[in-house]
Amino acid sequence: MLKEWMCKLAHVLFGTITILSAKVGVVLPIVFLVTFVLYEFDEEWNIKDTAYEELREYGIGLVIGVMLVLAL
Repeated sequence: MLKEWMCKLAHVLFGTITILSAKVGVVLPIVFLVTFVLYEFDEEWNIKDTAYEELREYGIGLVIGVMLVLAL
């Protein structure tokens, strides 16, 4: 149970970091997004993992990151 929540939190945090990485370089968010999506689809195709749940968690992190950037 704890491991499952840690994975969910990791996806949200990675989404947030993706947006915040734009402060370092404009290419980084694109690289992070493409890397994450390819990784998730690879997991779904090879180990039949449910990528849509993890992509949703990543998307939540993206929204949090945008809100943080706008607030700052």
